[in-house]
Amino acid sequence: MICSICRAGLWGAVSKQGPAASPPSFVSLHSTFKDFKHSIDQGCHFCNSLWDGLTSRQQGLLLQDVKFHAQPEISANVYQFRGVTRPGQSCLKITYNLSATGIEGFQKTGVSKINQVQFYLEPTPGDSIMSSQILGSSTDSKQTLSQARSWIEDCSAHHDNCKAAAPNRDWYPTRLLDLDQQESPEQNIRLIETNQTPPSGHYMTLTHCWGSVKQLSLNRDTYSELTAGYHVASLPQLYRDAVYVCKALDIRYLWIDPLCIIQDQLDAEDWKHEASTMHEVYSNAFCNISATVAKDCSESIFNSRDPDTLVPRTIELPISDEEDESLKIQSFIIYDPQLWTSQVSKELVNTRGWVLQERFLSPRILHFGQQQVFWECFEKDAAEAHPSVLPDSLTKLLGARFKILNPKAALPDSSMNYTAFDYNSILSLVWSRIVDLYSECKLTYPGDKLIAISGLAKRISTVLQDEYVAGMWRRNLENELLWAVTSWASVDGKLMLGSARLGSPLIKVEDWNLTYTTPDTTGGISGGWLRLAGVLMGMKLNRNPPSTQVGNEWNMTLESVEITIQHDKVKQLEPHVILDLDDDEFCKENNDGCLFAMPARSPEGAANGTAMYILLFKLVCKDTATYERIGLARAWSEGMKLKILGLDRSPEKPQPPCLQYRDGRHSIRVI
Repeated sequence: MICSICRAGLWGAVSKQGPAASPPSFVSLHSTFKDFKHSIDQGCHFCNSLWDGLTSRQQGLLLQDVKFHAQPEISANVYQFRGVTRPGQSCLKITYNLSATGIEGFQKTGVSKINQVQFYLEPTPGDSIMSSQILGSSTDSKQTLSQARSWIEDCSAHHDNCKAAAPNRDWYPTRLLDLDQQESPEQNIRLIETNQTPPSGHYMTLTHCWGSVKQLSLNRDTYSELTAGYHVASLPQLYRDAVYVCKALDIRYLWIDPLCIIQDQLDAEDWKHEASTMHEVYSNAFCNISATVAKDCSESIFNSRDPDTLVPRTIELPISDEEDESLKIQSFIIYDPQLWTSQVSKELVNTRGWVLQERFLSPRILHFGQQQVFWECFEKDAAEAHPSVLPDSLTKLLGARFKILNPKAALPDSSMNYTAFDYNSILSLVWSRIVDLYSECKLTYPGDKLIAISGLAKRISTVLQDEYVAGMWRRNLENELLWAVTSWASVDGKLMLGSARLGSPLIKVEDWNLTYTTPDTTGGISGGWLRLAGVLMGMKLNRNPPSTQVGNEWNMTLESVEITIQHDKVKQLEPHVILDLDDDEFCKENNDGCLFAMPARSPEGAANGTAMYILLFKLVCKDTATYERIGLARAWSEGMKLKILGLDRSPEKPQPPCLQYRDGRHSIRVI
């Protein structure tokens, strides 16, 4: 339902627009909170979306202040563009804004923009709109599972990329749950060792949150019980649901992590071995079942719903005809551009670090969400409300088309004449995007960081044909060392990887050594070092007073020259210092003279608009010339870059501790 105020306002805004690509039209809608709240209560799709995007605190402030002096205003910007899904037809993008004047708790003076939501409107296709009658009242309904079967059959028959994603169809995990024990109905499921009881047919995998609830798991005490067979009713609810899905899809075997890998804490050998095969487990699975919203195995993957709320809403609006300049009434389907992001990518299970590679490697996934089931494979994203394919306006967003990051799909056409640089850059961008997503995820055990992404590294390495070095690649190692906090494998948080496209390296990795926790060289590491050559400069870092911290907390001195300045154009201090870990002060390090900087990347001549990147180190052992990285700095103005490169570093001056000094460059060991 669209309220009369929104409908009339949008009608007026669209009717005044010219052809596609004309400037957006602005329209005021609800000018009082009373009107806005009435439309919410009546079920207006636009108003409810704007209201639901507020926090409970914001809603409370609005409800409380409206009696007195609150003056909320709802407005919209309407932009017309040419469709991609249906070329030549006009589509609309609507941005809804909620602003308010004089609401205590938001902003004491002026107008406060409280929330903003967007919608995409695409012309209604010629065929009829989906009816709620073909959607069941729960995600375990016959209709839902029938749609799941349809997706799987279409994918397995027609999607070449999805077939290629499972390279070894005869490969099976070490253990599987056999769901077809017809000879013993009272014990209708059992754990099998696949080398002793060879499976026949496909297997599925389950992705879920473990949570803190105590659950049935495989260990020395339960091994004989699980391999002897047991009734499915003895399983936790989540596992029973997964068995139900497998049986509904005629799949006999199921792999569940805690039931197929020995979980003994005192003996982690089985876990280490199985962790090294995770890429095979998920790559060769027929389909993955993702319990998207369940908090732990005690909850169900299925949810009840109102089918009417899933049916795409429509609205009729006037669109100008470029040929005769007349207005024609066009029916539009309203899409929420955050649908995939909010109901798949940002849902609970997909925020877990281990799940990223499970999702990436599985050729097919059924995401059992709160309101509907979503489909994801290497060639298509879909949902029960959009069973054929997600609308183009949704798939162009970063939240959707996650599996397009498959390196084979991302590579350029082999018939094109790409240079090696372009080819490697594309692969580097794929890996950077993967790490970017992964660094946003959470891990119960931070030490699993490299292990939990090792399956992805194995997949990428088959295409990249490069040596993997603790989350980075040898071919581009000098650039990838320039990651910025929020950081990568050693530090928790969001990450920005170094890129091969941002200038020429001024450093050279001469050697490295890593100690692995297992024979798997894409897995966890317990220690290591690399030998790095570059120009090492003495450095001091002093925290600026709060009043002068213009986008940067730190003032930098190099070779006894204070170089930090405020760049007037961008109103920031440069060089911009980004530390790997927050540090209150560097007083002791400054006094001891153990801080150093090494220019790491800059364009030749320094004057082509590309930023200079500088590695920051702390000396930890003078005798072995061993340093540890503490951060990264960036300088962007031409004057600053030339100033840094022109600092006095004559050979006659005392040199920093190094393994070797030759041709003005220092070789150091970095840990």
